Amino acid sequence: MGYGQRALDLLTAFYEGRLFDEQAATAAAGALAASPATMGGAAGDIHTEAIAPRAALPPLLAPLRTVRPAKLHYLGTSFGLTLELFNFWKRAGLKPIYLRQTPNELTGDHSCIMVRQLAPQEDAAEPPSPWLDAFCEDFTRRMTALLGYEFRQYAPPLGLALLDPTQRLIRNGGAAAAETAHALTKAELDVFMTSYDLKRLESYSRGQLDYHVVVDLLPLVARLYFTLRLPVALSPLQATLMVALGLQHKTVTQLEKELGLPSNQILALFGKALKKVAGHLNTIVEQVIATQIEAEQAAAPTPALPEGAAPAGRTLDEDLAAAAKEAQRALTRKQQALLKDPALQKFAIKGSDKAWESALKLSRDKIPASLSVATGAAKKHARGKVLGEDELPAEEPAVPTPARAQPQPQDEAPAAPAQEQTGKPQRKAAPQQPAGKKKPRKEAA
Repeated sequence: MGYGQRALDLLTAFYEGRLFDEQAATAAAGALAASPATMGGAAGDIHTEAIAPRAALPPLLAPLRTVRPAKLHYLGTSFGLTLELFNFWKRAGLKPIYLRQTPNELTGDHSCIMVRQLAPQEDAAEPPSPWLDAFCEDFTRRMTALLGYEFRQYAPPLGLALLDPTQRLIRNGGAAAAETAHALTKAELDVFMTSYDLKRLESYSRGQLDYHVVVDLLPLVARLYFTLRLPVALSPLQATLMVALGLQHKTVTQLEKELGLPSNQILALFGKALKKVAGHLNTIVEQVIATQIEAEQAAAPTPALPEGAAPAGRTLDEDLAAAAKEAQRALTRKQQALLKDPALQKFAIKGSDKAWESALKLSRDKIPASLSVATGAAKKHARGKVLGEDELPAEEPAVPTPARAQPQPQDEAPAAPAQEQTGKPQRKAAPQQPAGKKKPRKEAA
């Protein structure tokens, strides 16, 4: 706490009577009355006053506990509006009630008046009246419209501070604002918005529309929010975007420079804020429709049963639950029938659970490139037809392969070709040239 803050706290405590001590004030007054008079002539007459050294003069300064404070209703200040000065006076408990629309000729700032209502002293006969709250509400209502004109140049955080100096809209999820909010009714909502406007807000919150489609609704939504007609919980950054886009009519490009955020993040945060607003407005409409349906059902006469008809043994909800179970069973049977379709069986994973477990146990230490398990599937015929065990063709007798002729030495004559068991003679081997002799070339003519 700085010097200025401490001085303001002591000043407030003094005028609220928290520092005054009745016994100390009585003792000080008695000591002052007992001091000898040293004034010559009539009291306060400068013509007859004797100019001479004096003794036992009254003190120039007295302890605050001996001074009875004057009865004041408020403390106020006026200054050129800046964010730093506004935050200082706001921490001291002062609230804005006026902001000049034209800047000061010397400083160029807009003059702002802030007031703090003082608590009554202990001997006050009348209880305090909440007159300051009425001034603050009127100031907030006017600022929601004036921020789009001369005050458009202000930074969005300063605009939010002017509209919500006590942070009741953003602190603790807006719990304080929800307690004092004036709930928006369906009749008032029909005056401000049509069903098509609500549909646009809902579509934008779902990401189905562009930001420019709902720009015309932003001033109305922001004004309802800051005048406590929409008790939704927004974060400080979302409330700042509501001020900038809805009341100051700034563009996303301007906010990128002022807030230092990318455009996609700005639009994402603002979309979440409008999603909360659209949900609250839809809730208002749904509650009214539900009330109307209940009233119509209560007013509708109960139909009489025909003669000889007995009342049903179960309620409508029980009938619907039984029908739902039957439909679920039918769907399960249909799915099982589809899974047993032969056209889909070729895509089924073969192998039993035990086979897969054993294969996976063997590959725990090292991840294999592939796994194979015994499927026990039927063998395929050469033509691709799947045959059962009883339809498999009998095994054909093996045909012996002919023996290959062994190479023989060059000086011996080749052996006579052996006849195959099939009865076909083998081809004669070509005569080999003796080693060292070359085939003579034909000379050119």
